[in-house]
Amino acid sequence: MRLLAYEGQRSAALAQYKACRRALKREFGLDPTSKTNNLHRAIRDGVLLADSGQAAPLPAMATPFVGRKAECAELAEMLANPDGRLVTVVGPGGVGKTRLALQTAADHLGVYADGVCWVALATVHSVALIIPTLAQALGFVLYGKEPAET
Repeated sequence: MRLLAYEGQRSAALAQYKACRRALKREFGLDPTSKTNNLHRAIRDGVLLADSGQAAPLPAMATPFVGRKAECAELAEMLANPDGRLVTVVGPGGVGKTRLALQTAADHLGVYADGVCWVALATVHSVALIIPTLAQALGFVLYGKEPAET
């Protein structure tokens, strides 16, 4: 439903909700979860992207993105794989890894229930600080009630 709405197919997204609701009732005697109902209402009311809950906005891109459709498609396929938990883009400096990742992220805004966000790690100079930096940017508390010490 989210993907259909994101692609501008609002009617198809609403029809998908109805089909889902009917199948759940017919097959399992269940109603959709509150999360699914909330998504349906957001699509119906046209506010799906109004509050994505995104932890950190994507940085503005100063130039248009040209080409690299194959790479974008490959990244999108990796992101869609439910068995994948991490996608790493590697290559020599200056080939456009960050730009490719940002474009792919921008192309997927609204697709994922928890949103898409950017966490800059360029100033992190220790492997031990990566997890605390990510946690802080995403608003997670790792240890008890206090944030993880860096």
